[in-house]
Amino acid sequence: MYNGITFRLFLLKRKRKSNGEMPVYLRITKDRKYRIVSTGVSVPEKQWNESSQTVRKSHPRHSSINARLDDILATAKETVWDMPDEKKSITEVKSALSASGTALDFFGYANAFCDSLIQSKRISAYKNTKVTLRFFTSYLGKGYVPFDEITADTLHGFQNFLQEPRMITVNGEKVKKHGNKANTVYNHFKNLKRIFKQALLDDVINTNPFLKFKPIQKQRTDKARLYYKQVQGIETLDLPPGSWLDVTRDAFMFSFYNAGIRFGDIARLQWKHIIDGRLKYNMSKTGTGKNIHLLKPALTILDKYRPVTPDKEEFLFPILDAGLDYSDEVFLKAQISSKNVIVNRNLKILAGLAGIEENVSFHVARHSFADYARTSGMDIYNISKALGHADITITQAYLKSFDETSLDTEMEKLFNNGL
Repeated sequence: MYNGITFRLFLLKRKRKSNGEMPVYLRITKDRKYRIVSTGVSVPEKQWNESSQTVRKSHPRHSSINARLDDILATAKETVWDMPDEKKSITEVKSALSASGTALDFFGYANAFCDSLIQSKRISAYKNTKVTLRFFTSYLGKGYVPFDEITADTLHGFQNFLQEPRMITVNGEKVKKHGNKANTVYNHFKNLKRIFKQALLDDVINTNPFLKFKPIQKQRTDKARLYYKQVQGIETLDLPPGSWLDVTRDAFMFSFYNAGIRFGDIARLQWKHIIDGRLKYNMSKTGTGKNIHLLKPALTILDKYRPVTPDKEEFLFPILDAGLDYSDEVFLKAQISSKNVIVNRNLKILAGLAGIEENVSFHVARHSFADYARTSGMDIYNISKALGHADITITQAYLKSFDETSLDTEMEKLFNNGL
């Protein structure tokens, strides 16, 4: 008890989230009357210790979350201590806590939100949101700000900050860096909007500055892809056998010959997925099963890596480090993300060796397959099925950016033949 007032952290079970987590609230009690305040923290019930009012050590972010909860409790007690005795009614206490910023620090809540992304194994969303928060911290010049200080004007200023050129240090020298492109700015605000939306659902805030601010809209961009001759240019490069460049090239070509397998799936593929000359696996992005007949070019690539006595659990390509325990999905995704950076860097080297000026990443194999299939006469239904799209309209949007080049070619044929 603190000056006749008790504080207790608890799970508000009636607000269970779709991912199974429950929000942690602070209950303020005086004279048998109580009010509750959201802390902005959510955890699974089994990882909450009711008696100690802390997150259990089994939670991957228990230290940071418990530190956050300790700060909230300390601030609550300090706020009550500073209040005149005549104003220490339960309603006045809650109002004072809200005014003091208890549980309303944006960055404290945002970091807890990021913890929940990790808990939900949304690694990419976690990394992207963390980058946005670093930029937002840099713009504000501080790592603490109450939610109610973030206004539409704040967001407008942040947008200008992201778009403006700035000086950065490269090898000890000041270099002017161009501002972020429209879609990069759009993605930063998408991350911020997600945090504010969740804060509203958690009753952490009751107003949203995005209601008075409309961020820059996403711009349509043409999907990068290579023509078949360019893909062949990469395929025929003379590379040191077994080198990272060689493995990168083979994985890229295997993806291309098998309807553009995503990198996350290529890295996970094991020999157990090769069954009677077919590749059978579930796409990690959607969970949808794929069953692909392996053609000669793909089989030729596999023969380079096929062990004398294949272990069904062994990876097809030596992308992920052997001998590590990948049973933790969070760890696996982090490793795949790290290897993807290396592979994309290698692909830029391969593109240069093949005389390709386009910016090549692993996902370009998927775009290139789709465009090659389209220009070779494959109907959109089969392209959609090959890509694993749930709806043919997704495929139509996917191929739309390739149509202009096709139209240009047909127009040239039409008028050049007539001149």
